[in-house]
Amino acid sequence: MSGTVFITGANVGVGLATTSHFLSKGWNIVATTRDGTPSAALRDLQCSNPSSLHIIKLDLMDPSTVQLSVSAALALFSRIDVLVNNAGYGEYGPVELISIQKAHELFEVNFYGPLRLIKAFLPHFHTADPPDIRTPTIVNVSSGGAHFGFPLGGLYHASKAALESLTECMAFELSALSIPVATKLVIPYGGISGTNFFHALIRMNRVFEDSSGDDSAQVQTIEDYKKFTQDMMGKFQAMAGASMSAAQVAVVVFEAATDLDTRRLRYFTGAGAEPSAALKLRYLGSLGSQQVVTEKEFDEMDDKYVKQVRALFD
Repeated sequence: MSGTVFITGANVGVGLATTSHFLSKGWNIVATTRDGTPSAALRDLQCSNPSSLHIIKLDLMDPSTVQLSVSAALALFSRIDVLVNNAGYGEYGPVELISIQKAHELFEVNFYGPLRLIKAFLPHFHTADPPDIRTPTIVNVSSGGAHFGFPLGGLYHASKAALESLTECMAFELSALSIPVATKLVIPYGGISGTNFFHALIRMNRVFEDSSGDDSAQVQTIEDYKKFTQDMMGKFQAMAGASMSAAQVAVVVFEAATDLDTRRLRYFTGAGAEPSAALKLRYLGSLGSQQVVTEKEFDEMDDKYVKQVRALFD
């Protein structure tokens, strides 16, 4: 059964691929871009699907556009079945050198924006009437970075960890309602080709351009961070070479949105790169099916995990 989906950040990357995939399955789509202007690729999709794909403005930096976008979507289609919170970006660099203002802006897009959209759509979702109408569903696109920490990504990882915790808590709350709302997390681990995230890494020098030292200790600290960052760039680029495609992630987003198991929460996807092994170690350790785990064993598992991740960057 097809339906109608609201997708944020549809101009490029996972958002664009997800829009294309839902279209291929016969869905109606409200796709959002920051200024309401489509990229060439999104415009081509709209030209091929003029009645089923509509593009509207949603700037997650501007909270006033959230309710406007929801109202516009419901004016186009009387029912929205699925909300896909995909829009996001990374602010990379040593945490010490990134301004609080930049941190606020990142959380506006990666955390508060999705939260505002969820709260704006929930009154509408509460009016659904399954089984005649599909179970309303929220799909939040997260990151492996919510589960492990890499150097230079502290604020991005923190924003995704916040989104994951919020989603998991709301999954319990929304499934208990008379008209339940399914709540899902799609978690790509590893780089995604065709997105802006690795371009953000390359442009990281702006962090240093905005930083200056007033004394010799501060100058030395900045120089130390520069050297560390340069060392990390080669490692990140090597990891990007093992990246998955945005289309692969889009398939999993669709799976999460349409899964009849409405209580399943997490959908992992990745290219099988080394970080996925680290993630598996953090979750499973080497205990197999043993059910009683001591505090010491938890500590040992986490030590192994930290050592494995550190080995990627040493």
